[in-house]
Amino acid sequence: MQVGTAVNIIAGQATMSMNARSYDMESREITKRKLYDIAEEMEKITDCKFDLEYVDGYEPIINDPGIVDLVISACRKSMGNDSVKIGEYDEGSDDFSYYMNATGTSGAYFFLLSGHEREECFVNHHPRLPGKKRHEIGVESYLSVLMEYLN
Repeated sequence: MQVGTAVNIIAGQATMSMNARSYDMESREITKRKLYDIAEEMEKITDCKFDLEYVDGYEPIINDPGIVDLVISACRKSMGNDSVKIGEYDEGSDDFSYYMNATGTSGAYFFLLSGHEREECFVNHHPRLPGKKRHEIGVESYLSVLMEYLN
């Protein structure tokens, strides 16, 4: 959020930028509609002008259940049953959804949970995710999935 250029001065305008991620197309459209509704109501309440520009980003990632099962099976065969953790992780939207939609290809988006400290687990892009181990696990998991898929 950017409001004004100095402290203790009432700004003539404010700018806010944000990302809105969704898990399916229906919730994406609801979010968009609600944001426009909020802006319209805020104009009425505050007597200020709200210019909302909503730009659709990448579509939500919709994992293919069959590919998910293949990934789980391949990783467990290669790295052991304890190597796969099923949980509620934020998929949201990502450039991966663009690749799947642009090519009409089914897929499964998964995280490399290769960084563990006590009960904490660090996912992709986290600064405490150990580098070398992350790469080894990444290569092994992708090769395992590829070999399972080709067989």
